[in-house]
Amino acid sequence: MFRLLLSLLLIVLIIVGCSNNDRAQINVIYFAGLPMGQVMKEMMPEFTKETGITVNFLEIPYDNVRSKELTSVRQDQGAYDVMYVDDIWMYEYAKEGIVIPLTDYVSRDSLEVDFDDFVDKVVVAESILNDTIWLMPQRADAQCLFYRTDLFENPKNISDFRNKYGYDLNPPETWDQFKDIAEFFTRDTTGDGKIDLYGTTLTLKRPHFAFEFFAMRYWSFTNSQFLDGNSKPIFNTPGGVEALNYLVSLKEYAPPGVSNWQHDESITAFAAGMTAMCPQWFAFYPTFNDPNTSTIVDKFSVALVPGMYHEDQLVRAPSIGGGSFGVPVDSKNMEAAWEFIKFMTGKRFMKNAAMRGAIVTRKSIYTDPEVLEKHPIYDLHLKSLEISWYRPRLVRYAELQETIGLAVSRAFVGEMSSQEALKIAEESALEITK
Repeated sequence: MFRLLLSLLLIVLIIVGCSNNDRAQINVIYFAGLPMGQVMKEMMPEFTKETGITVNFLEIPYDNVRSKELTSVRQDQGAYDVMYVDDIWMYEYAKEGIVIPLTDYVSRDSLEVDFDDFVDKVVVAESILNDTIWLMPQRADAQCLFYRTDLFENPKNISDFRNKYGYDLNPPETWDQFKDIAEFFTRDTTGDGKIDLYGTTLTLKRPHFAFEFFAMRYWSFTNSQFLDGNSKPIFNTPGGVEALNYLVSLKEYAPPGVSNWQHDESITAFAAGMTAMCPQWFAFYPTFNDPNTSTIVDKFSVALVPGMYHEDQLVRAPSIGGGSFGVPVDSKNMEAAWEFIKFMTGKRFMKNAAMRGAIVTRKSIYTDPEVLEKHPIYDLHLKSLEISWYRPRLVRYAELQETIGLAVSRAFVGEMSSQEALKIAEESALEITK
């Protein structure tokens, strides 16, 4: 009898063990190439030790992530338990029921989560829609202006700039100043008759990049969004045309080929010392500060992006970006997925990531003395996040982005005027936003 009971007990333990293992295995999809991904991989053993949950961590190129996530849910594949969601997809994922609401999870574990610690602008951009928490902010970025301190602080440059433009050479506060500085630094430094130093990088490959780097100019030139309160396009205006004309005018102060540049080309050019300024996402700060990837370490700094004055108020309009974690509606292991999300958006993880130079989402980390001692410039990033603007909220956002990005490209390469390009884009946008 004893042997029979022991055998039955072993069978039960095996069954329970198998069941627990099934529940304790999750699939996580994430953007490939992000510094935050490396930090997560390093902390994964710690997560598994604490929770007993093993993680199949899938890093996928950005361009493929959305299609894989949507296909999994729409075909009920249950391929992922945790999805990484770009902030521009949040509206679509919530409205289409791709992810489940997390409000009850956050309320249940409120002390552990400390949701109020997330940066307010980040919460609006990446987490809450219609008073419901859909996603947990994991990575928050904002555009900023990188500039070469060795060029800006050079006494001859300071004197020459003052003599030519009538004001001091400093990081530009307005887009007009930005253009003056870009013109000033575009030059032949070797005397061989060829320009080898340019005033600025531009990141304009369409549609994604052309839109996001036009947007920060458009917002500050117009002090308005692309869509009105009823989600109707309003960007084909004198201010919109002025903003696009301005962007086109920077072509002569940027390296050849920028109309087809993505992030990689832009950051490589600045890191190689080819340009004096680089409007870009703050996330690339570690790249410029790493001697393995940059020739300008200790020769650059960061400022807020320039703006335009509206009734004596300087309107700077960096775009907010980043991403969050959500639980897909077809997840096979929602509780384990939530445990992973709590860990990878928690304060301990965020501080570890920030010390490594990653961009985080919690206010307490941006004011942490240890973090600021190592990365004093993080204060600038927080300020940029706090003044950032949101990209349009729309289920068909990708189509709107494509339409406006195409207009930017057409005007920039001279295929048509800015006014004509925006007129055609707005006509297309009217169909998208019906």
